[in-house]
Amino acid sequence: MCFADPNFKWIVSYPSSPFPSNFKSFQSAALSALSSGLKCKDLAAHLSTKLAVTLKPLYSVEDLPMQWGRATIECLSSVSSYIKMCWLKSVAGAWCTGVRLQTHKGRGCIFGCVDTRDELCHYLICPALWQIARDTLGIQEASVLILHRLCISEPSPVKLQILAFRHALYHACINDAHCIAADGVPRCSSIVQHRASENASFCLQLVGGR
Repeated sequence: MCFADPNFKWIVSYPSSPFPSNFKSFQSAALSALSSGLKCKDLAAHLSTKLAVTLKPLYSVEDLPMQWGRATIECLSSVSSYIKMCWLKSVAGAWCTGVRLQTHKGRGCIFGCVDTRDELCHYLICPALWQIARDTLGIQEASVLILHRLCISEPSPVKLQILAFRHALYHACINDAHCIAADGVPRCSSIVQHRASENASFCLQLVGGR
């Protein structure tokens, strides 16, 4: 790639070649080189396609609100980088669940919901996870519909914050030995939910809560 793009040929022979003054560091130059061929002309369209995969079979691209991307991206501009990252990982289906990582595909909800799987689509409606989030943040949801919770419909900074909190809390619990035994099996739901409540204060700091 560096050979193909004349703007980055210097990287191959650095430090023999002079360091360009338009970059602050070698890391920023390398990042620019790596991303030069990955520019997205229509971010909303790409996100819609990815979201349909994440939520399959619940939704298709045609089910998404028209022009949702513009409103959501504008809303994202008002929140922290951490909250942006949590939203993107949610839309992309990038939570570290047992189903996605194929480590514990038969594992159910770590918070104890019956007849469920350890997968993102469940955690978007998991009553235990969302109740802890509401109680911790002191926020009442205007809608519990998945597209509202993902800030696809009627996005707001508050919705983004509560989604980020739930992302943080799930991952705090899934990596907590008090919640998950060494064999990957969740401990009893009362223990996991109690520990989740204890982890909530740390997650609150991550999303800039009260």
